[in-house]
Amino acid sequence: MLMILANRTISAPLSIWNDHSDAMSIRDCGWVQFFVENGQEVYDHVFVSYRLAEDKKVLFPVIINMDGFILSHVIEPIELISQEKIDQFLPPYEPIYRLDPDHPVTMGAFALPASLRRRRKPRRRLSGHRSPRSWTPGRPSEI
Repeated sequence: MLMILANRTISAPLSIWNDHSDAMSIRDCGWVQFFVENGQEVYDHVFVSYRLAEDKKVLFPVIINMDGFILSHVIEPIELISQEKIDQFLPPYEPIYRLDPDHPVTMGAFALPASLRRRRKPRRRLSGHRSPRSWTPGRPSEI
């Protein structure tokens, strides 16, 4: 997985200037991060990032961080790499996991509180976990 991130100021007041709040907020989340200086480096790092992220010895997502507004809104010449050289550098993509409509899976499903309690109850019972007594708040003077 590859994401190109245009880093920008994320706190008020609204600003078009860049900082690294985006990158620092996810610094310890397991993404490989490259910081680039110009459009050519963004372009070049795309191929390096795919090769790294898809390597079966690595398999970490990669972020290419570029300065928001300064790089994301600039026009500059970029030297393109021939498709032949790209094909030599990047091996054919062979995913380890594939989506199969005949054998669907759910990952990171969302559940509303009532549904979550209903689904967790059998699991707690099997694990021997006892739920705490239900608590009902009293009048404010009793709290």
